Amino acid sequence: MKLRTSSILFALLAFTGLAVAQSKPGGADVLSGTWTGDMGPDEKQRHAITVTMKYDGKTVTGLVTHPENPGDIKGGSFDPATGALKLDIIVRDADKTHVVFEGKVVDGNASGTVTFVGRDGRKGTFRLARKKAGQAPAPARRTEQQIEADFEAHKGDFDYLLGDWEFTAESKEYGKFRGFWSAVKLDEGQVLDEYRIVDDKGETIYVTTTLRNYNKFADRWELAGADAGNGLLDVGTGRRAGGEVRIEQTFGVASGRASIWRIRYYDIKPDSFSWRADRSSDGGKTWVDRFQTIEARRIGPARTLGPLAPARKGG
Repeated sequence: MKLRTSSILFALLAFTGLAVAQSKPGGADVLSGTWTGDMGPDEKQRHAITVTMKYDGKTVTGLVTHPENPGDIKGGSFDPATGALKLDIIVRDADKTHVVFEGKVVDGNASGTVTFVGRDGRKGTFRLARKKAGQAPAPARRTEQQIEADFEAHKGDFDYLLGDWEFTAESKEYGKFRGFWSAVKLDEGQVLDEYRIVDDKGETIYVTTTLRNYNKFADRWELAGADAGNGLLDVGTGRRAGGEVRIEQTFGVASGRASIWRIRYYDIKPDSFSWRADRSSDGGKTWVDRFQTIEARRIGPARTLGPLAPARKGG
């Protein structure tokens, strides 16, 4: 049921950097349009973004297109004479994460630094170029070495979930309930888990299974839920952001009653973690904050599962 130093936040920062493009007072609008580029904490961890911006000479508006949450510019300053820019951005996540962007635009290229307020001053960089009319987007490509480095850095993002857990939960739809949660790592690194809700007698009320697998080419975790009889349509993506793991996943697709859940695993410790989800039942237009929360306590050690079809010598 998500990152590194939050690639989504870098995306927001990057898109704010576009505002600095209006570098000639009273001149043509050199900002409005589509910008492409990348962002990340270093050269080994960069992510492509596309940003659509509009500038009226005083105010910058726009939206970043990114696999994670978008964000809005809520204030800032720009000096047309020098191209210097400082903007405050609020990410559309459960925490309304605040990011400060500082950069400069020169000849249609924007670059600078980003700072995550309240996150130990974590920083990153962005770089963008304005797309010319008729020009196809050219997302940044990671090298094979960067792809492998990202894989090594994130293949263990869900290791904290391995083992057996007992949890208590509260839902705005179903009230308070409890259950058990177990996860195992498969031989090739995928994570398989089973989430079970029980009644006061320990009888099963609901159970679901999830397969989690890291996509090193897209630099994200991908998930598929597998309730009995519901196929494999309940898919989502996840990323680690510092000490948290964040997931966006759709549930109930097969039944025709799909809802989107934005999930956070946080306060992750060896023997406990917290979990919360905001839910949208109208395709992301409106959200119910803290629709469901979970407090989990470890009752069994981490475990792995060997190959189901182990190699055997011929003959």
